[in-house]
Amino acid sequence: MSARDKGRVPVLAVLPRVLRLALRTIVVFRARSVFIVLAVAFGVAALTVIVAAMEGAGRKAEELADTFGPSAIFVAGGNLMYQPMGNRPRTLTWNDVRRVGSELPGAVSAQPFLLREKMPASGGGRRHLVASVVGTGENYRATWNWPLAEGEDFTAADVQGGAGVCLLGSMVARGLFGSRSPVGDVVVLDRVPLVVRGVLQPRNIVAAGVEQDDRIVLPATTMVRRFNLDRTYLNGIRINFASPEGMDGNAKRVQALLRVLHDRQPDEADDFLVVSPLVVLRFVSFLKGGFGVFLGVTALAALLVGGFILANLFHLSVAERQTEIGMKKAIGATDAAILMQFLAEALYLTTLGAMAGLGLGLVIARMLERLDMLTLRLSPAVFMAAFVAALAVALVFGLQPARRAARMEPVAALKEGA
Repeated sequence: MSARDKGRVPVLAVLPRVLRLALRTIVVFRARSVFIVLAVAFGVAALTVIVAAMEGAGRKAEELADTFGPSAIFVAGGNLMYQPMGNRPRTLTWNDVRRVGSELPGAVSAQPFLLREKMPASGGGRRHLVASVVGTGENYRATWNWPLAEGEDFTAADVQGGAGVCLLGSMVARGLFGSRSPVGDVVVLDRVPLVVRGVLQPRNIVAAGVEQDDRIVLPATTMVRRFNLDRTYLNGIRINFASPEGMDGNAKRVQALLRVLHDRQPDEADDFLVVSPLVVLRFVSFLKGGFGVFLGVTALAALLVGGFILANLFHLSVAERQTEIGMKKAIGATDAAILMQFLAEALYLTTLGAMAGLGLGLVIARMLERLDMLTLRLSPAVFMAAFVAALAVALVFGLQPARRAARMEPVAALKEGA
């Protein structure tokens, strides 16, 4: 404390008045205040979108892993990460399904997976171009972790006999039959009549640009016999294990067994792709990390710009308000009170900027969410990040101008201000 501060009223006693003066000053210098609020708001908006997107991506990854099935593994023919399923090399066979199901420790079922895309269907007096037609084994609900909204599942007899039955995805059911139940009705799929056995629960998931609910599911044997498909090769294999424990080890055992079955040499790459829930989570985590760093740097740059604008305008404000500062000190204001007023002004402005940025960020995030570019998750972390950022900007960039104002000598300040 300087000599002139001794014996004066503690700053906490005059804190309410200091806060009122800070608020009044913001109103008086409204144009400057608007620039600072907008500068902080843009940085906070970017930060809000990033935090909401990262949390939303994490939630979506957990939902995808749960939808996939915590104790399941899917094997696709070929090892091409970026080709659509229907265009991958067909390297998996019916023999692979039998051997995996009988020789893999802990496996409770191994089912074939066949796929054809964009097939015309009609039923209920309407037509619909089905995005994907899937062939698989019995008990689709348990095998693929996909509950039925109504009706019954395939049986072993359906699969063995190649029965003309099917399950409809919710989009197909709605497209052909509207709001009425299609169970027991007939759907003609590319000139092949099929009795609707059940309707799948909607999942609302888009994968590789294809709505997962826009599908018809048949017994694999029906698909091979009635649509003249290759009787040797499959698009994939779905393997279910008794427990979700040790899925890393299960994935490695699946890989090792298929390499033996496909006679792959040690120096040869796999001719298949093993996908497990852990792979899904790791992949999304990797994407989150990469995008998080990139977007985080962008948000930090925006906040720094806002901070520099605040610091420059506050330095200018100190220079313009020297007479005011000198008069306050001459009538008894302490260095701490002056420092507190300028910091309060910075906090007011950055808090307003945080509130505006939070609102702007949520509007942007909602727009991106409606365009299916972002999954938004609102949580306390979103609001906390916005206000912590505002506090940091106020303290880091507002402290130096505030200290400069507090250190002014009354006489010098009045003289220079005049």
